[in-house]
Amino acid sequence: MAFKSIIKNECILIAGGGTGGHLFPAMAIGEKLSLMGAKVLYFGSKFGIESDIFKNNNLDYKLLNIRGIQRGLDFKSIGKNILFPYRFILSFIIAFITIKKRKPRVVVGTGGYSSGIPLLCASILNIPTLIHEQNSYPGITTRYFSKKATKVCIAYENSKKFIQSNNFILTGNPIRDSIKKINSSIAKKKMNLDSNKFTIFFMGGSQGSKPINDYLIKNYNKYLDADCQILWQCGKHSIEEVKVKISHPNIYLTAFIDDMGMAYSSANLVICRAGAISISELTACGKAMVLIPFPQSAGNHQLHNAQALEQENSAKIVLQENLHTGELENIIFELKNNPSQIIDLEKNALRIAKLNATDDIVTQILEIAA
Repeated sequence: MAFKSIIKNECILIAGGGTGGHLFPAMAIGEKLSLMGAKVLYFGSKFGIESDIFKNNNLDYKLLNIRGIQRGLDFKSIGKNILFPYRFILSFIIAFITIKKRKPRVVVGTGGYSSGIPLLCASILNIPTLIHEQNSYPGITTRYFSKKATKVCIAYENSKKFIQSNNFILTGNPIRDSIKKINSSIAKKKMNLDSNKFTIFFMGGSQGSKPINDYLIKNYNKYLDADCQILWQCGKHSIEEVKVKISHPNIYLTAFIDDMGMAYSSANLVICRAGAISISELTACGKAMVLIPFPQSAGNHQLHNAQALEQENSAKIVLQENLHTGELENIIFELKNNPSQIIDLEKNALRIAKLNATDDIVTQILEIAA
């Protein structure tokens, strides 16, 4: 990367968060830029998972008192929406002053409600911007700011139909350097799992999934009876409820996993949502997966994400509405009893992985900064 000397000791602002799907790409890009000598400043929300992760990773960050518009009609949601204009104005003032003071060479937005205000401030201050969109159907931040962005990086070819920009490039999704596949037996031991048991990793995304948790509470014994062990990331909002109902030596229950590379490596099979970043990480690790698309995702993009993998024979799909039918158990046991099918899924997942996405996005940032 010939331009990297241009950003040495220069500020690059990266805004995104709320969920891991927006936060982890931001961190992957930031890690690479930091190694090149850039001074990376992260922007996020006090209400997103970044409020803990930024602090725990000793990063330079600013948290805005902003959250997305609530779609519910209950009093709690209405109250939050009434506060939105005040939160927006205060957050805008803080972001504008910070950005004007730090003078970033480029402002990068990776989506989520915390990225919109920094991108707006950058537009007003005539600072070049790059947007990265993880999903096949772009979020509202991407759709709004893409027409003003210097460059838009997309993960799916289909996304270009929804953005008002000719300055887009297909890069795929960046993944953190820590997401690496290691020896399965070593990973199982480090995760306190039995290295001889077939391991199923259930996860519902960075914040967990109530439908997946409810399913597993009702059905976990089926897997234990088949001599499986379960690694279960249930989310911080559900951990106490699940702990009361589940306690078994062959179930490793956790609210959140920092070292996802270790978790993926320990699993023979991963059962998860079809979020873009989860899929990118799993394909990069060459993992066999069964995807349960979140049915309320914008534009039903998770179903489209999952179908793209299914067409390549790199994943199986079970719709959330079919979790009670026994379909998921049938697929899992079919794969467990036919290891060659798992090997085929793993090979095909790795074949479609975009392993250079982070470098490609960073190259675009360097070109903009030049």
